[in-house]
This record gives sequence, structure tokens and C-alpha cells, in this order.
Amino acid sequence: MRAIFNSRFVQFTIGLMGIIVSSATMGIPYNLQTKVLAIVRALELTASGLLIFGLLKKRDLHKSKIMMVWLICTLLFVAGLFYNMFEGFWMFYRIDVATSIIVTASLLGAAAVLSGMMYVVYSGYERLVDGTDEQILTA
Repeated sequence: MRAIFNSRFVQFTIGLMGIIVSSATMGIPYNLQTKVLAIVRALELTASGLLIFGLLKKRDLHKSKIMMVWLICTLLFVAGLFYNMFEGFWMFYRIDVATSIIVTASLLGAAAVLSGMMYVVYSGYERLVDGTDEQILTA
């Protein structure tokens, strides 16, 4: 089970899911999006692309640094999601209740998915830095 969390396939899927989740936040109505969300969305897209690039490289020289950059950018993205959600609470009087519930639920779901992905990547990062990392499994 431990080797599964460290496989390239799982980490590659996490990179793709990072791109998908950050792109999916563009579906939020424009009047409920903050400038902070736009900035951290671009940051998360770039970091997820970097994570995928780092996994596709033949040598694992900078893999730990790439994983740490992805973790930091994803943490900022999750914080941006919460900021957008709490800022949006003040604007919900302009829209109907169903839209506010859908937007809040989608932002909480995205934050939960990203937090789970951060846990898996951090577990792999910790084993990589400690030197207890087994040979990375190929996809």
C-alpha cells in the first residue's frame, strides 16, 4: 500500500487533477470570483504543470523541490478558495440561495479534494527527503 502512494501514476494523476480542479473553478459565476482566486488559480495551474513535468523527467534530481513548490502553491490555492468563499458570503444577497449553496459546496469539495492530494504528495515528499523512498514505480 505504501508503494502505491509513491507511484508515478498516482502522482501524475494528482498533477492532472490539480489542473482539472483549478480549471473547474472558472465555472463559478463571474460576479462571485475574486481577484485572489484568479491569481492563485494561475499559480496552481503552473505548479501542477511543473509537477507533471518533474515526474516525466528521467532523473529525479530536483523532484523534492518540485514537490515542495507544488505543495506550497496548492496550499495558497486552498487558502484562496476559502477566501473566495468567505468573501462571496457577503455577495450572496445579490443572488439566489440555490446558487450560493452550489458555489459554497463546490468550493468546499474542491478544498477537500486538494487537501487529500496534498496529503499523498507530502507523504511521498517525506519519504523522498528521509531517504526511505523505495525505487519509484513506473506507471
